[in-house]
Amino acid sequence: IRLTDVLKVLKCGITDSSAYLFMGMNSFIASKFVIYQFGEYYLPVLLVVFNILELTIVFDGIGQAITPIVNVYRGEENHVGIKRAMKIALKYAVVEGITMTIFLFLFGGDIAELFGLVDNKLIGITKLALRLVSPFFFCTGVLFLQTTYYMIIEKVFLATAITGIKDWLIPSAFICIFGLAFGINGVWMGLGLSPFVSVILVALIVYVRYGREKFPLLLENDTREVYIFDAELNVKNIINLRNQVEQLLIKKQVTHKSVTKIMLFIEEIGMLAYDKNQGKTVSCECSVMIGDDVQVIVRDDGIINDATNPDNRIESLRTYVVARMMLHMPYKRALVTTGYNRTMVRFEK
Repeated sequence: IRLTDVLKVLKCGITDSSAYLFMGMNSFIASKFVIYQFGEYYLPVLLVVFNILELTIVFDGIGQAITPIVNVYRGEENHVGIKRAMKIALKYAVVEGITMTIFLFLFGGDIAELFGLVDNKLIGITKLALRLVSPFFFCTGVLFLQTTYYMIIEKVFLATAITGIKDWLIPSAFICIFGLAFGINGVWMGLGLSPFVSVILVALIVYVRYGREKFPLLLENDTREVYIFDAELNVKNIINLRNQVEQLLIKKQVTHKSVTKIMLFIEEIGMLAYDKNQGKTVSCECSVMIGDDVQVIVRDDGIINDATNPDNRIESLRTYVVARMMLHMPYKRALVTTGYNRTMVRFEK
């Protein structure tokens, strides 16, 4: 085993592993503070609160879900695709956080009883505590998403710093500050406010460190124009997609010969996917990247099929047309290992 390989593994895992260290440090500081300031009576409440906070790790699921497609977009240098994916993920992260907040507001007392609390006073305090710590859970979802994204683009130090800010630095500081100012309820208020402040602090750090132009996704300037079209595959939508791309290419002064080839490629690839998925709803994304040449990428979530494979079985006239078309395209690539089909072809401009 080479040292460089070990270091690469450590680099990839340091952010996730450090999260548990930071959470443990925050839990230790909170426990010592509560015992010292308010006594052991409130420790069961603190235990319930921290167990619920640990469950927010589920917010990381959205980031993990978008990791494959964001990595593919990065390989394509498709910044528009990255922005679209992150915008959708952000919406889901916010909705997930708000949903968890509503759940805790409605069932805080039941959760306290679920953890075995029988003292009515402690149950009431726990119910209030869970309501105070949860208003900004949508910010927690955003922070998890940021951490995952910066790991994807190999900004490991930044991702680890965000983890330290959200899981230790701000929560521990606010527990002590608000606890001294407002008593035991200030502890819960500090925990509840810390995700909001962490989001603001992280945004300021990224803005100052990388500048306005790269904020917040840290993307380099793209020298190509990128356009993305979406469609649910059926005959009408495929023709509309083909026509939309045609209008775009004519507007961008692409040669008539290339426009014709691209229209044929989009129509045949789309219809091939439609034919192979009869009775199923199949979504399609078509990316058109215009630079020194024209790169067209078609993705669909139908059954796995490598349209560029010269050994494909000829099952119909359309499969024959696609096979002959691919045979005369010198630069083509297919990807069928990420749960969807991706076919990419370059054309002269």
